[in-house]
Amino acid sequence: MKNLSAVNSYKFDKGSVMYYYDYDKNELVYLERKPDRTRLITKPYKDMRIHIVKGNSKLGNVYTYNTLPGDSAMYVGEKPLTNVEGTCHGCGKTCEKDCYATRLAVYHHNSIVPSAIENTLLYRLDCFKWLDMMREELDKIVKAEGDNKIVFRWHSSGEIESYGYFISMLVLAKHYPTITFYTYTKRFDIVYKFFESDDYSKGSDLPENFILNLSEWHGCVNAYGFTEEMLRKVNIFAYDDGADSSLDKVVHCPSVIKTEGSKKGRTNHKIHCSSCGLCFHKRNDRNKVVAVYNH
Repeated sequence: MKNLSAVNSYKFDKGSVMYYYDYDKNELVYLERKPDRTRLITKPYKDMRIHIVKGNSKLGNVYTYNTLPGDSAMYVGEKPLTNVEGTCHGCGKTCEKDCYATRLAVYHHNSIVPSAIENTLLYRLDCFKWLDMMREELDKIVKAEGDNKIVFRWHSSGEIESYGYFISMLVLAKHYPTITFYTYTKRFDIVYKFFESDDYSKGSDLPENFILNLSEWHGCVNAYGFTEEMLRKVNIFAYDDGADSSLDKVVHCPSVIKTEGSKKGRTNHKIHCSSCGLCFHKRNDRNKVVAVYNH
């Protein structure tokens, strides 16, 4: 395990934060609220586990692994949500105010935040243990699904934590070729670093079953300076808030319908991500970009 004193955290007192990780005692402390009771939970690091969720009303039959979103402290009223830093590390400043993940974390914190904190801390505190635990969970999924198609989404909430974390994602994809892994990211620095690395130049490519969608927002992908060769390896997923007319002719995600008279979109409950697949298939140059109405 890493030296916990070296792990970044927000400096809040135990009594002032809703989900407090004590880096001295190595335990997470919070109030678990249920309709019939409220109780104090104290969970030691050694008892933490990987949390992978299968499906919801939007994703359909897709497995999802979530971490803590955002860069800065989230608040419920005037009370900070947690002293554990989010995983966006500065890349989400353009979308932080509109982020559905931080919004859900605040409004549904009791059902979302504890598992996101555990997933986040398990990697930060011992990345090798985390990798072993991820393999155990993916082994269970492969065994349970048999011949069924398996789709796994990284980070419906949260982001790519670090370059080492990204490499671990690729390692898992190579180890489980029958699983289709996909993710959206604004960590352009990490993606660029990979394409510029010795590993990539020596033939270590993105696995065929790993679909990487760069999140576009008002030209941020082009502004970063990716080469044409780099962009051929990835997909572009653009948020369409009506400000960029070039997106009018782009294929849009069918799971979000444009709301009449508004720049926002609403969920189309007639289609699931698992039945669509636009985001977890590599697209050719003519159909590289998929857009979604701002949500």
